[in-house]
Amino acid sequence: LSYTLSLHDALPISPYVKQLLDILLWKVQNKPEFSTLRVAQIKEKFGTLRVYVDFEPTVDEKSWYGPDYYRGVVAGLIQYTEILCDKTCVECGSQEDVVNTAKKGGMWISPRCKEHRE
Repeated sequence: LSYTLSLHDALPISPYVKQLLDILLWKVQNKPEFSTLRVAQIKEKFGTLRVYVDFEPTVDEKSWYGPDYYRGVVAGLIQYTEILCDKTCVECGSQEDVVNTAKKGGMWISPRCKEHRE
């Protein structure tokens, strides 16, 4: 699976956020039920990540689980990734004392650790 980055006003994406997105996609990429998963849009809005997907699960009729189960799995993985990104400093990848704030003199809100808020 691959994705293209389409962030609001062409903001650069943090390598730490990209790493979390890669982990999200890695978790589903080799499973046949997720073969139709396509990332439609990834953006940062008010300092938080938003991931939108197009997805219709490929479910074998012998499967114990229906399409809604797999949609729930994808929704849960996306929500988990969004929460992790919200708690990861865009500057250094730290997850300690992270707050959504603008850099001094800046106007873009992003999750930053104490060291990078100043």
